[in-house]
Amino acid sequence: MLVAATALALASAAAATAAAAGETITSVDDAAQPAAQAVRGARVQLLPLPPPPAYGGCLTGAVTKVPRWVDSAQRWSVGTMNVNWQVAFHSEVGPRGPVVVVGDSLTLGAENATMRELLAGGYGPICIDGGVSRRMTVGGTSSVSNAVNVIARIKASDPWWAKPDVRWVLAIGTNDVRQLDQSAAYSSTIQVGITAVGTSNFPICWVDVRTRREGWAPFETQWNTAMHIPGVTVIGWAAAVAATPETYMYGYPDWVHLLSAGNVLRGHLIRLALDAT
Repeated sequence: MLVAATALALASAAAATAAAAGETITSVDDAAQPAAQAVRGARVQLLPLPPPPAYGGCLTGAVTKVPRWVDSAQRWSVGTMNVNWQVAFHSEVGPRGPVVVVGDSLTLGAENATMRELLAGGYGPICIDGGVSRRMTVGGTSSVSNAVNVIARIKASDPWWAKPDVRWVLAIGTNDVRQLDQSAAYSSTIQVGITAVGTSNFPICWVDVRTRREGWAPFETQWNTAMHIPGVTVIGWAAAVAATPETYMYGYPDWVHLLSAGNVLRGHLIRLALDAT
Protein backbone atom coordinates (compact mmCIF):
# COMPACT_ATOMS: atom_id res chain seq x y z
CA MET A 1 0.00 0.00 0.00
CA LEU A 2 1.32 3.44 -0.91
CA VAL A 3 0.73 6.09 1.71
CA ALA A 4 1.96 9.68 1.32
CA ALA A 5 2.26 11.44 4.67
CA THR A 6 2.30 14.88 3.16
CA ALA A 7 1.81 17.00 6.26
CA LEU A 8 1.48 16.65 9.99
CA ALA A 9 -2.30 16.88 9.94
CA LEU A 10 -2.67 14.38 7.13
CA ALA A 11 -0.14 12.03 8.68
CA SER A 12 -1.91 12.16 12.04
CA ALA A 13 -5.21 11.38 10.35
CA ALA A 14 -3.69 8.47 8.48
CA ALA A 15 -2.25 7.01 11.65
CA ALA A 16 -5.54 7.40 13.49
CA THR A 17 -7.49 5.80 10.64
CA ALA A 18 -5.12 2.86 10.44
CA ALA A 19 -5.27 2.29 14.18
CA ALA A 20 -9.06 2.42 14.18
CA ALA A 21 -9.17 -0.15 11.40
CA GLY A 22 -6.89 -2.53 13.26
CA GLU A 23 -4.19 -2.34 10.61
CA THR A 24 -1.21 -2.04 12.94
CA ILE A 25 0.62 -4.54 15.10
CA THR A 26 -0.63 -3.82 18.60
CA SER A 27 1.37 -6.18 20.80
CA VAL A 28 4.27 -8.55 20.92
CA ASP A 29 4.23 -11.09 23.73
CA ASP A 30 7.30 -12.74 25.22
CA ALA A 31 9.51 -11.32 22.50
CA ALA A 32 12.64 -12.99 23.85
CA GLN A 33 11.13 -16.45 23.31
CA PRO A 34 11.85 -18.44 20.10
CA ALA A 35 8.34 -17.69 18.85
CA ALA A 36 6.21 -14.73 19.82
CA GLN A 37 2.65 -13.78 19.01
CA ALA A 38 2.01 -10.59 17.10
CA VAL A 39 -1.52 -9.31 16.59
CA ARG A 40 -2.23 -7.56 13.31
CA GLY A 41 -5.89 -6.66 13.31
CA ALA A 42 -7.85 -9.82 13.94
CA ARG A 43 -5.15 -12.05 12.48
CA VAL A 44 -2.68 -13.77 14.80
CA GLN A 45 0.62 -14.95 13.39
CA LEU A 46 3.68 -16.53 14.94
CA LEU A 47 6.84 -14.51 14.50
CA PRO A 48 10.06 -16.36 15.32
CA LEU A 49 12.15 -13.75 17.07
CA PRO A 50 15.81 -14.09 18.05
CA PRO A 51 16.99 -12.97 21.49
CA PRO A 52 17.28 -9.21 21.95
CA PRO A 53 20.43 -7.78 20.35
CA ALA A 54 23.58 -7.76 22.42
CA TYR A 55 25.16 -4.53 23.62
CA GLY A 56 26.91 -4.07 20.30
CA GLY A 57 23.70 -4.39 18.30
CA CYS A 58 24.12 -2.47 15.04
CA LEU A 59 26.83 -0.21 16.44
CA THR A 60 30.17 0.50 14.82
CA GLY A 61 33.17 2.58 15.86
CA ALA A 62 33.81 3.83 19.40
CA VAL A 63 30.79 2.97 21.57
CA THR A 64 29.47 5.00 24.51
CA LYS A 65 26.16 5.52 26.26
CA VAL A 66 24.24 8.59 25.13
CA PRO A 67 25.07 11.48 27.53
CA ARG A 68 22.68 12.05 30.41
CA TRP A 69 22.08 15.63 29.27
CA VAL A 70 20.62 14.16 26.07
CA ASP A 71 18.64 11.37 27.75
CA SER A 72 18.63 11.18 31.54
CA ALA A 73 17.99 7.41 31.51
CA GLN A 74 20.68 6.81 28.86
CA ARG A 75 18.30 4.53 26.99
CA TRP A 76 20.49 4.18 23.91
CA SER A 77 24.11 3.81 22.94
CA VAL A 78 26.10 5.68 20.31
CA GLY A 79 28.75 4.31 17.97
CA THR A 80 31.00 6.95 16.43
CA MET A 81 33.12 6.11 13.41
CA ASN A 82 34.20 9.74 13.02
CA VAL A 83 32.69 13.22 13.15
CA ASN A 84 30.79 12.48 9.94
CA TRP A 85 29.29 9.07 10.76
CA GLN A 86 27.39 8.04 13.88
CA VAL A 87 25.00 5.23 14.83
CA ALA A 88 22.42 5.25 17.63
CA PHE A 89 21.16 1.94 19.03
CA HIS A 90 18.46 1.00 21.56
CA SER A 91 18.50 -2.70 22.44
CA GLU A 92 15.25 -3.33 24.29
CA VAL A 93 12.27 -4.94 22.57
CA GLY A 94 9.24 -2.69 22.10
CA PRO A 95 5.64 -3.76 21.42
CA ARG A 96 5.74 -2.22 17.94
CA GLY A 97 8.86 -4.11 16.91
CA PRO A 98 12.26 -3.28 15.40
CA VAL A 99 13.07 -0.22 13.29
CA VAL A 100 16.10 0.77 11.22
CA VAL A 101 16.64 4.32 9.96
CA VAL A 102 19.39 4.95 7.38
CA GLY A 103 20.09 8.49 6.26
CA ASP A 104 22.50 11.31 5.54
CA SER A 105 23.58 14.32 7.61
CA LEU A 106 19.95 15.32 8.21
CA THR A 107 19.41 11.95 9.89
CA LEU A 108 22.66 12.39 11.80
CA GLY A 109 21.50 15.73 13.16
CA ALA A 110 18.06 14.39 14.04
CA GLU A 111 19.23 11.10 15.62
CA ASN A 112 18.34 12.04 19.18
CA ALA A 113 14.97 13.55 18.27
CA THR A 114 14.12 10.52 16.13
CA MET A 115 15.15 8.07 18.84
CA ARG A 116 12.94 9.84 21.40
CA GLU A 117 9.96 9.67 19.04
CA LEU A 118 10.45 5.99 18.26
CA LEU A 119 10.84 5.09 21.92
CA ALA A 120 7.68 7.03 22.74
CA GLY A 121 5.93 5.09 19.99
CA GLY A 122 6.85 1.73 21.51
CA TYR A 123 9.44 0.62 18.95
CA GLY A 124 12.49 -1.48 19.67
CA PRO A 125 15.13 -2.50 19.07
CA ILE A 126 16.06 0.65 17.14
CA CYS A 127 19.05 1.39 14.91
CA ILE A 128 19.61 4.88 13.42
CA ASP A 129 22.62 5.34 11.13
CA GLY A 130 23.40 8.83 9.80
CA GLY A 131 26.35 9.97 7.69
CA VAL A 132 27.40 13.30 6.19
CA SER A 133 27.03 13.57 2.39
CA ARG A 134 25.76 9.99 2.22
CA ARG A 135 24.40 8.85 -1.11
CA MET A 136 22.68 5.65 -2.15
CA THR A 137 25.55 3.91 -3.95
CA VAL A 138 28.32 6.44 -4.48
CA GLY A 139 31.06 6.45 -1.86
CA GLY A 140 31.40 3.54 0.48
CA THR A 141 34.66 4.53 2.13
CA SER A 142 35.53 4.11 5.79
CA SER A 143 34.88 7.84 6.24
CA VAL A 144 31.16 7.68 5.41
CA SER A 145 29.77 4.49 3.91
CA ASN A 146 27.04 4.72 1.29
CA ALA A 147 23.48 3.67 2.08
CA VAL A 148 23.64 0.29 0.34
CA ASN A 149 26.75 -0.68 2.29
CA VAL A 150 25.21 0.55 5.54
CA ILE A 151 22.06 -1.49 4.99
CA ALA A 152 24.17 -4.59 4.37
CA ARG A 153 26.32 -3.87 7.42
CA ILE A 154 23.30 -3.51 9.71
CA LYS A 155 21.62 -6.66 8.41
CA ALA A 156 24.81 -8.62 9.03
CA SER A 157 25.40 -7.19 12.51
CA ASP A 158 22.61 -9.05 14.33
CA PRO A 159 19.85 -11.58 13.43
CA TRP A 160 17.18 -9.01 14.28
CA TRP A 161 17.91 -6.78 11.34
CA ALA A 162 17.77 -9.49 8.69
CA LYS A 163 14.20 -10.47 9.55
CA PRO A 164 11.21 -9.39 7.42
CA ASP A 165 9.38 -7.92 10.43
CA VAL A 166 11.84 -5.01 10.65
CA ARG A 167 10.43 -1.65 9.63
CA TRP A 168 12.93 0.19 7.43
CA VAL A 169 13.13 3.96 7.04
CA LEU A 170 15.34 5.45 4.32
CA ALA A 171 16.17 9.16 4.45
CA ILE A 172 18.42 9.22 1.40
CA GLY A 173 18.12 11.51 -1.60
CA THR A 174 19.27 15.02 -0.73
CA ASN A 175 22.81 14.35 -1.93
CA ASP A 176 21.76 12.17 -4.87
CA VAL A 177 19.41 14.87 -6.15
CA ARG A 178 22.25 17.36 -6.02
CA GLN A 179 24.62 15.10 -7.95
CA LEU A 180 22.45 13.27 -10.47
CA ASP A 181 21.63 15.50 -13.43
CA GLN A 182 19.18 13.21 -15.17
CA SER A 183 15.80 12.46 -13.67
CA ALA A 184 15.89 8.99 -15.27
CA ALA A 185 18.62 8.11 -12.78
CA TYR A 186 16.34 8.92 -9.86
CA SER A 187 14.07 5.90 -10.33
CA SER A 188 16.95 3.47 -10.73
CA THR A 189 18.69 4.87 -7.65
CA ILE A 190 15.53 4.51 -5.57
CA GLN A 191 15.11 0.93 -6.81
CA VAL A 192 18.64 0.11 -5.64
CA GLY A 193 17.60 1.11 -2.11
CA ILE A 194 14.49 -1.05 -2.26
CA THR A 195 16.53 -4.02 -3.43
CA ALA A 196 19.10 -3.49 -0.69
CA VAL A 197 16.41 -3.65 2.01
CA GLY A 198 14.98 -6.81 0.47
CA THR A 199 11.96 -8.76 1.69
CA SER A 200 9.89 -7.05 4.36
CA ASN A 201 6.45 -7.44 5.86
CA PHE A 202 6.11 -3.65 5.76
CA PRO A 203 6.50 -0.98 3.10
CA ILE A 204 9.75 0.98 3.17
CA CYS A 205 9.13 4.38 4.72
CA TRP A 206 11.14 6.91 2.70
CA VAL A 207 11.56 10.58 3.63
CA ASP A 208 11.20 12.78 0.57
CA VAL A 209 13.46 15.72 -0.20
CA ARG A 210 13.18 19.47 0.23
CA THR A 211 15.91 22.04 0.88
CA ARG A 212 16.03 25.82 0.61
CA ARG A 213 18.67 25.78 -2.12
CA GLU A 214 17.77 28.13 -4.95
CA GLY A 215 17.07 26.28 -8.17
CA TRP A 216 16.95 22.81 -6.66
CA ALA A 217 13.19 22.54 -6.09
CA PRO A 218 12.38 21.18 -9.60
CA PHE A 219 14.94 18.39 -9.20
CA GLU A 220 13.77 17.60 -5.67
CA THR A 221 10.19 17.40 -6.92
CA GLN A 222 11.21 14.99 -9.68
CA TRP A 223 12.95 12.79 -7.10
CA ASN A 224 9.92 12.90 -4.81
CA THR A 225 7.61 11.95 -7.67
CA ALA A 226 9.80 8.97 -8.52
CA MET A 227 9.38 7.67 -4.95
CA HIS A 228 5.66 7.06 -5.38
CA ILE A 229 5.86 3.40 -6.30
CA PRO A 230 4.46 0.17 -4.80
CA GLY A 231 6.19 -0.91 -1.61
CA VAL A 232 7.19 2.61 -0.57
CA THR A 233 5.44 4.81 1.97
CA VAL A 234 6.47 8.40 1.27
CA ILE A 235 7.10 10.52 4.35
CA GLY A 236 6.12 14.02 3.28
CA TRP A 237 8.92 16.21 4.57
CA ALA A 238 8.55 18.51 1.53
CA ALA A 239 4.90 19.25 2.18
CA ALA A 240 5.35 19.58 5.92
CA VAL A 241 7.98 22.35 5.61
CA ALA A 242 6.52 24.09 2.56
CA ALA A 243 4.70 26.88 4.36
CA THR A 244 7.57 28.07 6.57
CA PRO A 245 10.85 26.42 5.55
CA GLU A 246 12.78 29.02 7.54
CA THR A 247 11.31 27.52 10.71
CA TYR A 248 12.93 24.16 10.04
CA MET A 249 16.05 24.73 7.92
CA TYR A 250 19.05 27.03 8.09
CA GLY A 251 19.28 29.96 5.71
CA TYR A 252 22.39 31.48 4.15
CA PRO A 253 24.91 30.04 3.49
CA ASP A 254 23.66 26.52 4.32
CA TRP A 255 20.06 26.23 3.04
CA VAL A 256 19.94 22.46 3.76
CA HIS A 257 20.53 21.39 7.35
CA LEU A 258 17.97 21.45 10.11
CA LEU A 259 17.27 23.74 12.99
CA SER A 260 16.07 22.21 16.27
CA ALA A 261 12.44 22.47 15.15
CA GLY A 262 13.36 20.64 11.95
CA ASN A 263 14.97 17.78 13.85
CA VAL A 264 11.87 17.41 16.02
CA LEU A 265 9.52 17.55 13.04
CA ARG A 266 11.53 15.01 11.08
CA GLY A 267 11.48 12.54 13.96
CA HIS A 268 7.76 13.06 14.44
CA LEU A 269 6.95 12.51 10.76
CA ILE A 270 8.96 9.28 10.77
CA ARG A 271 7.04 7.99 13.78
CA LEU A 272 3.65 8.92 12.26
CA ALA A 273 4.49 7.08 9.06
CA LEU A 274 5.63 3.97 10.94
CA ASP A 275 2.53 4.07 13.14
CA ALA A 276 0.40 3.88 10.00
CA THR A 277 2.08 0.69 8.75
